[in-house]
Amino acid sequence: DYSLGVFSYTCPPMNDDLAGAIALTVDEGFCNGSNTNGTNEGATDSGEAVGSCYYNGADNDVWFSFTVPSGTATVDVSTDFTGGTLEDTQIAVFSGMSGSLVEMDCSQDEGTTILGNGSSWNSIITDLAVTVGETYYVQVDGYDFDLMGTFCLDISTNQVLGIDDIDNPAAFTYYP
Repeated sequence: DYSLGVFSYTCPPMNDDLAGAIALTVDEGFCNGSNTNGTNEGATDSGEAVGSCYYNGADNDVWFSFTVPSGTATVDVSTDFTGGTLEDTQIAVFSGMSGSLVEMDCSQDEGTTILGNGSSWNSIITDLAVTVGETYYVQVDGYDFDLMGTFCLDISTNQVLGIDDIDNPAAFTYYP
């Protein structure tokens, strides 16, 4: 005697592998606490490199990319926002290309925003040194193989130029 269970299948998102990475604009400011721009629902293991800080592999990873605009030396990469249903992310940033990715940084649970689960288990990488014109890839996954949902990923510049950033301060001029 047995009963027939209910089976549902969700198609993988378009960015289930590196070739389908969704391009994000640096400093877009889309993540405002209610918006989402990503989901790993239905995602599968992309077979690419896995972030070194990931707890249990990358069974449901999805990919994003960003190209560094001029005047940018460092960026923050974050899922530390309310509004999504995936309340425990892990992220890794890579340079290179499929099959030869090089990890730049990895984050798991460094977030500070208190989420619906009462914890701040989202991820943030701060002050990541980047090169103008280069494209980088961000891998996002849930903390464990069964954690899936929606989230918001943001890439923002964070440096403020000062007098120390000018190669020749004596030649610097400005006008009102």
